[in-house]
Amino acid sequence: MIRRLIHTCLIAAALAAAPSVRAQSTIELRPNAHIPPGTPITLALVARLEGADAVALAGVPLPSATGGSLSIEDVHRAIDASGRVNWGRITLRGATCNLLGPGPEPKAAAPAPVAPLPSDPNSVRAAVETQMARVLRVATDDLQLTFAPEDGDFLSTRTTGRTVEVHPTAMADKMPLRIAVYEGDRIIGGEHTIRVGIRVRREVLIALVAKRRGEIIAPEDYSAESRWIGPTARPAMPDQVAGAAIRGRVNPGEIIDAEDVAPAVAVNKGDIVAIRCVSGGVVLATRARAITAGRDGDLIEFQALDSKRRFFARMDGRGRAIVAADPGPKDLPLPTDPSPRGSLPVRGGRIPPPMSTETQR
Repeated sequence: MIRRLIHTCLIAAALAAAPSVRAQSTIELRPNAHIPPGTPITLALVARLEGADAVALAGVPLPSATGGSLSIEDVHRAIDASGRVNWGRITLRGATCNLLGPGPEPKAAAPAPVAPLPSDPNSVRAAVETQMARVLRVATDDLQLTFAPEDGDFLSTRTTGRTVEVHPTAMADKMPLRIAVYEGDRIIGGEHTIRVGIRVRREVLIALVAKRRGEIIAPEDYSAESRWIGPTARPAMPDQVAGAAIRGRVNPGEIIDAEDVAPAVAVNKGDIVAIRCVSGGVVLATRARAITAGRDGDLIEFQALDSKRRFFARMDGRGRAIVAADPGPKDLPLPTDPSPRGSLPVRGGRIPPPMSTETQR
């Protein structure tokens, strides 16, 4: 009976400790890594490290790559050889890391995240973490805060039975915060202003090949990764990148920012474009020549094919444009005769009768 009781207690203790086992460190092999010439290859250069046990292995040397890549087996053997790993507390993920040749350093490369120190849930520090996660619309696990050592005593202030006001006064990577701790109708210790370094983990798009100004981005030119970035960064979304043009040079390994991309040119000067005019329940179709180049969504001036008469229409993809003849936006003068066999209003005249008509259902 005593042995059975002891055995039951041991099982209960193991189950109680289970949550700590789940909080493992992670080593995730990057699909691509830029290695500066002459730099020894270490684990931190080819993998994302999360958690104290993984960060402690950042300097583990890796062998020279065979064929310009490192496999996950190569990395596993190198970590084993260091003699400093506890595989029960570390998860290794990934497949192969391609080592990119010499080139410029990524402009937005993020350092490996540092494991945050645990905070008292009833402290000013915990209140700051909760508020900043709410402001930035992320989970607390996806938020990394760095505080100045001199603010340690204030951040440790107990908040039980008190109200904490955390107010960001500007948006920056090192964000200024105005903090007040209320106890009833009194502020404890007066207002404090501190600066907090902030990193946010988000899904971003990484360039896999070099792109120059004006080149179009294809789906195989980028990949999605989870990276730590500043709160002011504006990474491009997948719907912004697909088929878009590069505004300036982007190098392999760099995060593609929203400012790096622009809608692709939908029409060049002199192109003949299919024009649709929406008038009530009728769609009129014709063609015209573009006077200027434009991108998708731009309002472009066109000239009729049989005369010098001009009108405006909005680009709707490559080689297509739409003009609305219904009352509303002042992009185009309103028609006086919207019948299917009539003509469209133009500056200095009218467009010839449409080539075809379509009735909306």
